[in-house]
Amino acid sequence: MRRRVIPAMLSVFVIMVGACGSGAAANTDRVELDEFSIMTGEPRWAPGRVTLRVENVGARMHTLIITEDDGTVVAASDILDPDGSADMEVFLQPGEYELTCRIVVESGDGQIFDHYEQGMRTAINVGA
Repeated sequence: MRRRVIPAMLSVFVIMVGACGSGAAANTDRVELDEFSIMTGEPRWAPGRVTLRVENVGARMHTLIITEDDGTVVAASDILDPDGSADMEVFLQPGEYELTCRIVVESGDGQIFDHYEQGMRTAINVGA
């Protein structure tokens, strides 16, 4: 069975932000990607620099996309193979964000599997 990955987003801008001199303490969290869920260790992050350890604990390729309420992409990981991981640093203002996987796969028989539609999305609150 031949499979190919179809990008669900034609362009994704990755913003990797280091220390911005804001004096805000860095947050750290672990984000797990699995079939078909995204789990964080904390339901809320403090504003400022957030350091994430993104781990694909699933059997399929996944990615992590962080978007603002209006859909603006704030950050994105590379595509992670099963058992793959990546570290990300992002600067987040207070507000609501969505964590998603936007991979769409077409199988050899033409079936489309959209990870987002399969439930790979969760909300995260960034507050004071």
